Amino acid sequence: MLWLLLLVTFTTYSSNDKYRLIITDNPSTTIMIGWNQISGTSPKVHYGTTDYGTNWSSYPSSKTVDRSVSYKGMSNTFAKLTGLTPNTNYYFVIRDSQGTSSRFWFKTAPSNNQKMSFIAGGDSRNNRTPRRNANTLVSKLKPTAVFFGGDMTNGDSSTEWKNWLDDWQNTTASDGRMFPIVPARGNHEDSNNSVYHLFNVPSTSVYYDITFGSNLYTIFTLNSEISAGGSQGSWLSQKLSANNSIWKSAQYHKPMRPHVSSKSEGNDEYSNWAQLFYNNGVNLVFESDSHTVKSTWPMKPCSGGSGCEEGFVRDNTNGTVYVGEGCWGAPLRSSNDAKGWTRNNATFNQFKWIFVDANKIEVRTVKVDNANSVGSVSNSNPFTTPAGLDIWNPSNGSVITILNNNVVDNQAPTKPTNLVASAINGTFLTLNWTASSDNIGVTGYDIYRGSIKIATANSTTFNVTGLSPQTTYSFYVKAKDAAGNTSLSSNTITATTTDIQLSCSSTISSFPYSQGFESGDGWTQVTGDDGNWVRDSGGTPSSSTGPSSAAQGSYYMFLEASTNNSAGQIGHNATAILESPCIDLTGKTSASFAFKNHMYGSNIGSLTIKASLDGFSWSDVWTTSGSKGNQWNSVSVNLASYLGKKMKLRIVGKTGNGWSSDIAVDDARITTGGGGSDTQAPTAPGNLTASSISQTSLRLSWTASTDNIGVTGYDVFKGATKLTTVTTTTYQVSGLQASTSYIFTVKAKDAAGNVSVSSNTVNVTTPGNSLTYCSSKGNSVADEYIGNVRIGSINNTSTGGNGYSDFTSISTSLTRGASTTISITPVWVGTIYSEGYGVFIDYNQDGDFADAGETVWTKSRSKDASINGSFIVPSSASLGATRMRIVMKYNATPTACEASFAYGEVEDYTVNITNTLLRATVESKPNLTSTLKMYPNPASEILYIKGADSNLNVKIFDVTGKKVYESKVQGTSINISKLSSNTIYIVELFDEFGEKKISKRIIKN
Repeated sequence: MLWLLLLVTFTTYSSNDKYRLIITDNPSTTIMIGWNQISGTSPKVHYGTTDYGTNWSSYPSSKTVDRSVSYKGMSNTFAKLTGLTPNTNYYFVIRDSQGTSSRFWFKTAPSNNQKMSFIAGGDSRNNRTPRRNANTLVSKLKPTAVFFGGDMTNGDSSTEWKNWLDDWQNTTASDGRMFPIVPARGNHEDSNNSVYHLFNVPSTSVYYDITFGSNLYTIFTLNSEISAGGSQGSWLSQKLSANNSIWKSAQYHKPMRPHVSSKSEGNDEYSNWAQLFYNNGVNLVFESDSHTVKSTWPMKPCSGGSGCEEGFVRDNTNGTVYVGEGCWGAPLRSSNDAKGWTRNNATFNQFKWIFVDANKIEVRTVKVDNANSVGSVSNSNPFTTPAGLDIWNPSNGSVITILNNNVVDNQAPTKPTNLVASAINGTFLTLNWTASSDNIGVTGYDIYRGSIKIATANSTTFNVTGLSPQTTYSFYVKAKDAAGNTSLSSNTITATTTDIQLSCSSTISSFPYSQGFESGDGWTQVTGDDGNWVRDSGGTPSSSTGPSSAAQGSYYMFLEASTNNSAGQIGHNATAILESPCIDLTGKTSASFAFKNHMYGSNIGSLTIKASLDGFSWSDVWTTSGSKGNQWNSVSVNLASYLGKKMKLRIVGKTGNGWSSDIAVDDARITTGGGGSDTQAPTAPGNLTASSISQTSLRLSWTASTDNIGVTGYDVFKGATKLTTVTTTTYQVSGLQASTSYIFTVKAKDAAGNVSVSSNTVNVTTPGNSLTYCSSKGNSVADEYIGNVRIGSINNTSTGGNGYSDFTSISTSLTRGASTTISITPVWVGTIYSEGYGVFIDYNQDGDFADAGETVWTKSRSKDASINGSFIVPSSASLGATRMRIVMKYNATPTACEASFAYGEVEDYTVNITNTLLRATVESKPNLTSTLKMYPNPASEILYIKGADSNLNVKIFDVTGKKVYESKVQGTSINISKLSSNTIYIVELFDEFGEKKISKRIIKN
């Protein structure tokens, strides 16, 4: 039932998906938008140059569908936007009878010959991790276009194409910007239709040309899966001879001379294209297919003579450079067939990053495996190298530079004109001017304050910040081009900043101040953003995101991230801003802003607190992003930088890339003074748990505390020792020892130094030496897989992996002798099949599931949408962390160690076997045991015994059952100084006849 509910929820929020942009015509004025129309009728693209978010009716232009074709299990739908303005941002949504898509945007290519960037590669096929990595880097490098050389999928099946298009969504940047593709056909596309129907390219034969700029750069996309001669060869010859672009490139799939020895030569391509390329000045060629990395020196065809090898010889003056061989996700092959004219070759996942201007082409090879740790270029300047980008630097250098020997540009741009300043306040102003022109293209504008260059702008407007109040400044601007020519100065202007005067319609001057949004919005909804914060009580409209009630009182403010016509929705990747009244901190010696936030969901965006003295320039004083769990979180922000002044605050929320990203705020407070007046301690942290338990580390998490002012941190304790103080509700503990028991607690504190009582105690035993378990795997998860597992604190949702998923980093505690319930939710991709289930736990920690009782629960084949069972953990189970295996198998009850089976999935987890809390237990002879007591607990050096009126022996065990100490009790005390600190032990006393008299768990400090 849960799975069915989730499916219904998904289809309610979206009636289209698998978006792509394709260049099929003039890229400065035309774009093709493609998508899969899941349901709904009358789809239409609404677009314009102003970002109205998902408010589709505000966009001034719309376009109906040009073509729709059912292919590869999708309704591939295309709308061609024409008459666009060059080098301009366009924002769009797709609206149909069921709702509105997320807001996306793109930028048309320039119509002049200014500098542009491109990405080229191919062969994404069947390895989705490198494929997604490369796609992610597209979103971060922000190219004018992506040249893709074919072999998108491995088997050209419907499922593979759906997966490929899903992965292609990773090319969309976090702000919703999309980047167009120029696709070619590879040998793993079974027919031309796979490219024509899925990308609506301008030729059913899949060869075509696109020119960028006025005549800067033409890319000829060719089809190596049909005859290179014939009509294709004639077309290419005619097109090349008539083309007057400064630069010419070609892309196709099969290399003429592959750099993998097992690959056959591309003789058809060589015979029909190589000489055409050379004769007509093709400068750069992108090839794929071999799953390796190569670049060549400039070269031309040859039939013999010195240096001629396999039909090519170097020509450094007029030759063609060949690069690529495709490593976007296909299985890598050794680059073992270098030639004399090979510049560099290797083997790794990669694509080419290309810069093109009128004077040169630069080609870099980007390794894609570290995509998630790479920064992003800016939308205004895509030519800087972002932090962490792994550019290959082989022996012949990281950059291949192809120079334009036919053009010498020594003409400077015209000077900028009509420079003016506007929006002047105490610290800020805006400069605007009329654009310059250039024979090749203006690449930027240098901004001067006085005689000092302060910045370079790529457009004709620039915001100057960091100015001083009541100060006069002078400014002028110069234009420059790619050759380094600089224009004369623009007109010089002077501007005087104003005094900092905050515009106040109301002022907070009485403290402490509180705002719970019980009687209206309380603060001002800022205009010009994507929408408003919504005042609500109870739960938000969407499941699995947003709070279920207010943090205090009945109401709170939240962002509705859905696109299903919920009240107040702002949709995905949308920003809303709440602004406070003026806050008068004159005469105050301390001030803080405290509030509570709720950030729960799979697509959570970000939440930022900004402050300003003038209402124009805003500084971040606190920010966070991502899901923080299903609870209200307390935050306290120090306002010391604003003491003695009037100021304003803003709460800036941004939804994430999906509907599950509702963000809420409540219980805002401002306190001032010299401190010391707050004597109320925070509440105790709740639900402390340990997970991801290894031999040396674990992760602690807990529920946030609350405070009358605001929680400022959490002290984390191991035993009686404070490990650290953190400001979040998680902490990664390291430096632990294997097979050792530990106890942890957490305390909350506030800015006044008040400390809460301790959280609940969590007891953890780290695992011993690692064990190797039998392998088990489902060969296919195309039809069914395990969607969710719930047991103890584990609530893990997954997508099937490759038939086996290692979730041993996820753990829960199970108690000896206790009954445990487990819930397994299957997912069927299409048809609902009968599935069998099994749960297996290595209770004795010997590396297998073969011992009695280790098949803990099974269920015969069933079509139930939710599977539930229970079992009792044996009292003899070894204490500590061990392996739990969960198996779902098509049409049969599984066993633990089936190396492979046809359909289904295996998931491994970690469970931590713990003991029940041992109480003092007395046995027989009341005259002795009724008075026996051990104290103190915890103990550091000496453990005392009260009521010891006969001879006693002591045995001490760790929680794994290992005996660590045995002796005769001397008098009424036991020396435990040599035992490990911060560790739990079981102390047992026996009389002279060997009869156990008491057993007690103690903590050694």
